[in-house]
Amino acid sequence: MKTSIYKIAATYILILLTAQSFAQEIPEQYRENFAESFPIRKEQRLEIKSYITQLAKENTDESLKIFQPNYFSVEDYKSSLFPYRKIFGDKFSFKPHSEGHEFNIEQIFEFFSKYL
Repeated sequence: MKTSIYKIAATYILILLTAQSFAQEIPEQYRENFAESFPIRKEQRLEIKSYITQLAKENTDESLKIFQPNYFSVEDYKSSLFPYRKIFGDKFSFKPHSEGHEFNIEQIFEFFSKYL
């Protein structure tokens, strides 16, 4: 019994040694001089930046088309925001207050006019 365990262990070690001798060597990590790679890095950064800027502009334009509350009076503003609050609340599973805002919008306007 012990001899069979030794034979299995010896066979396993031989297989590992043989496999290791046939394995390919791992090449060193590729390094490039910074001065040589800088133009490519700069070009890639500018491409990504322009892509992100374009996405942000499209999203902003779309948001401005969708979100158009009524600024004629405070009451009109309150009532015009309710559909937007409903959509927003549905996305996060909460119900907006049935009367519109739970805060006093006049106080907000006073705050902004006082401090801004």
